[in-house]
Amino acid sequence: MPTKLTREQTEYLVLQVQRYFHAEHGEELGNLETEELIAFFSRELGPFYYNQGVQDSRKLLLER
Repeated sequence: MPTKLTREQTEYLVLQVQRYFHAEHGEELGNLETEELIAFFSRELGPFYYNQGVQDSRKLLLER
């Protein structure tokens, strides 16, 4: 189940994604469009990063 981001986190990410698209592609994205893009990447990429974090934590605990 995806975790909800706080309003502050969402605003920060929206700004960063908009800056990236403007700098790298010369495109202006609206807030809603950007929030939908962030939600998509969170759903698609989030589980991979989460699982890697769990594996890294498990490895660290086993080493100790």
